[in-house]
Amino acid sequence: MKGLPEYVGLAALALRFGPILPGTDLVTEIVAKLRDVDADGLLSDRDVVCVTEAALARAQGNFLTLSEIAAELKERFGIGEKGRLAVVFPVMSRNRFAPLLQAFAKAVRRGALILQLSHPTDPVGNPTAEISGAPKRIVTFEEIGRGAKHPITGIDYVALYRDLVEREGAKPVIFFSNDPQAIWDFSPDLVVVANIHEREETRKALVGKKVPVITLQQIACDPGRGRAWSEWGLLGSNLSAGERVKLAPRQADQFALALQQAVQSTLKKHVEVMVYGDGAFKDPTTGIYELADPVTTFGATPGLLGKLRLGFKYKFIVDQLHLQGLSAEEITAELRKLREKPVAAGGEEAEGTTPRRLVDVLATLADLLSGSADAGTPVVLVKGFL
Repeated sequence: MKGLPEYVGLAALALRFGPILPGTDLVTEIVAKLRDVDADGLLSDRDVVCVTEAALARAQGNFLTLSEIAAELKERFGIGEKGRLAVVFPVMSRNRFAPLLQAFAKAVRRGALILQLSHPTDPVGNPTAEISGAPKRIVTFEEIGRGAKHPITGIDYVALYRDLVEREGAKPVIFFSNDPQAIWDFSPDLVVVANIHEREETRKALVGKKVPVITLQQIACDPGRGRAWSEWGLLGSNLSAGERVKLAPRQADQFALALQQAVQSTLKKHVEVMVYGDGAFKDPTTGIYELADPVTTFGATPGLLGKLRLGFKYKFIVDQLHLQGLSAEEITAELRKLREKPVAAGGEEAEGTTPRRLVDVLATLADLLSGSADAGTPVVLVKGFL
């Protein structure tokens, strides 16, 4: 194969790699793969190289044990083994939050872990509990006896979380309330705000007491502690092997720039680079918002940042020109002229389109193509997008 045929306007290619392990020189590995792509005529200026966050974090060796997380809670935030640790608005996930909950329970294994859950769903749409009758400010787990089963996995995550806390020796105190202030009814010694996208709003609603209130981003965020870290803290972390979690990658902007420069110097192509996480889409069947990472894009080269994806409404323009009596050839010529002009977000030619952040669209495309199951394609090359 030598290049894409002319009739292809936009293409995304998922590139296969071998296992990426701690210590892998990811820039060198990706440049070597892109050299093969270039030899087939498939690498061009203004292509976008999308690298999954998992590949970068793994190459960085960005892993923390659950015991290290528990130790940080004790050392930095003063929670003791007999303390009362509160967690507000976590997501229901075996991959995203269950290991963190286990680490928190280790920190208070002779005390209590207080879990405040929103209802009827968690912050990203996973079901928590179906509570009938007149709404109450606080409903305890004991009052309803079970949580709601997940529509896909069939798992009662509330019961799973209770059992997990008990196995670590801590006492689980679980209740449902959409009012963050309800946590104060349970006399916590430390509050961890665990929701993702609304974390600052929740934290601000709780500060002002003598009890420390922190977010997941404030744990495992310090590069000076001699352990794995990320500027995102525990946000974006995932279950790993051996009672560890993989953190989000650190300094992803620097990596993106380094890769861009390496491609330019080695292959003489100017590409843009991004490090992507979850795509920003909502499952229409379950209503679950799939963006469990704090952002879609952990780092990117400047050519992608602060920009919207804009375009004219192709069908609208074609219909308009056709009503004016133009032929197919004449319409094609007019469309070519339009493509050469910048499109204003509120302009008539963009009517019916919704401007979105460029990185969000690209990250969603790359995530859908590579898949959360990780098909051995941690790099996606997007052509014709810019």
